[in-house]
Amino acid sequence: MKKLLLAFLALATLTFSSCSDDDTPAAPRLSKVMATINGTPLIFDYVTVERQQYDGYADLNVVATTEADPDNWIKFTFQEGVTGTDVFWFDFAYYIDFIWYEKTGDVNLVVTENNENRLQGTFSGTVEHWDPNVNEPITITNGTFDIYR
Repeated sequence: MKKLLLAFLALATLTFSSCSDDDTPAAPRLSKVMATINGTPLIFDYVTVERQQYDGYADLNVVATTEADPDNWIKFTFQEGVTGTDVFWFDFAYYIDFIWYEKTGDVNLVVTENNENRLQGTFSGTVEHWDPNVNEPITITNGTFDIYR
């Protein structure tokens, strides 16, 4: 009888300690770029990263937009694997309603994490149309990016 009771307890222990039937996958990590542009907070939640290989290094081209407004996007490029303010070369632009605004000398991009899994950092500054008579410069503040690769 004791053997039967021990076998029953062992079976019950295995049954109750096995995996649960909850097969819900973990929530995906959402990449996003956020910034305040001319005083309006925006979240760009559709983010792509393109790796461009060169001789001895690679650049990462980041483009962020929203599904709701694909004509409003932000783009920046920096060297893969480099953190800090000296990211070798970086390109930065903002595009809205078919008008392209490029960085001027006062755009600041700080990369705090740059590896095969994640890109993080901050940015701010002023972008201008190539013809300053066409549109006013655009001020970007509180810019952050958190991108999963």
